[in-house]
Amino acid sequence: MTKKIRTYKDLMNERENLELLLDAQEALFRIEIKEVEDNVFPVINMLNTVGKFATYNSKALLLTTASDIFIDLLADVIGVNKKNWVSRIIIPQAAKNFSSHFIANHKDEIISMFVSFINNLVDNKQDKVKEENCEKENKEEEIIN
Repeated sequence: MTKKIRTYKDLMNERENLELLLDAQEALFRIEIKEVEDNVFPVINMLNTVGKFATYNSKALLLTTASDIFIDLLADVIGVNKKNWVSRIIIPQAAKNFSSHFIANHKDEIISMFVSFINNLVDNKQDKVKEENCEKENKEEEIIN
């Protein structure tokens, strides 16, 4: 407000100027909020990842239990358990926690891969049995002839 308002027209002009100033301030505020979000987003992602190492997700209990057993066996084979207490306690636990989140997020994909693996094993075994039967039949035909 630069001068005194004496008429209705002055009041309307001042109102228009204030509305333009408010719009400019809102636009500046939105830009600053967007910059803060852009700067905070990587920190939030990092905290989510650290949280996955620190917490255990037990949604897919059977798969996570199998994963935990595998991690324990792997830690024994690698020799992690023979070193200092940090590697003996923290590394396997962090791996278990992270794998539990990964398994919970990809449970359906893991199960379908496991089922297809089992189906392939069964199909291969059936093919071998068929081949053996064909070989036996061929040998029997040779003996008969």
